[in-house]
Amino acid sequence: MALAGSGAIIIWNDVKEGMRDTVTDWHDRDHIPERTGIPGFLRGRRFTAVHGSPEFLILYETADDQAAQSPAYFERLNNPSAWTVRANKNFLNTIRGICRVAGSVGIAEGGCALSLRLDPSAEAAAALDDGVVAALPDLLAQPGIVAAHYLVAQREVSLIETTERIGRAPLRAPNRVLVVEGHNPGRVEAACNTVLPGIGGDRGVYTLEVARAAGHRE
Repeated sequence: MALAGSGAIIIWNDVKEGMRDTVTDWHDRDHIPERTGIPGFLRGRRFTAVHGSPEFLILYETADDQAAQSPAYFERLNNPSAWTVRANKNFLNTIRGICRVAGSVGIAEGGCALSLRLDPSAEAAAALDDGVVAALPDLLAQPGIVAAHYLVAQREVSLIETTERIGRAPLRAPNRVLVVEGHNPGRVEAACNTVLPGIGGDRGVYTLEVARAAGHRE
């Protein structure tokens, strides 16, 4: 389905060897519930890599791009739970983007997602944005594709340091991100290759591990 709002936070990261279960348990039981309890945070999902890196892709859908700059969000960033403080020590290679949704189409939520990080020059960005947004319906029309989204990151905001960041590895930010959701890795890769042949960027293919919407009842 199309993303739930006009903003998103997208994150990629690895974790230290042997700490995968520790981190995913924290993320399932503490972090996604906390984030989707913040006003303006509508849904959180975590995917794990089939191929590409980093290992995890995390996508939070927000009402708008201001939800990730709100006092309520920064209150949580600067007052992390004790479990979050412990989990932070296990992260590596984090890339984080606070984004506006430039385009999003969809009919369902996919069990698999391709992410493509793009880094156009300032001169090329507008043409790339127009071209990729125009291609989203064509991506959705491909066999086995159920959604496609194009995100534009606010890089300075994405790199703000907060108390929650203490103990984590240095942070990078993306520029533009294409996400294609579908049935399986073959479908999402074929769609991207068919509709946007030759497009560059850092590509990863991921399968869905967990999803939680705001207002979820235990």
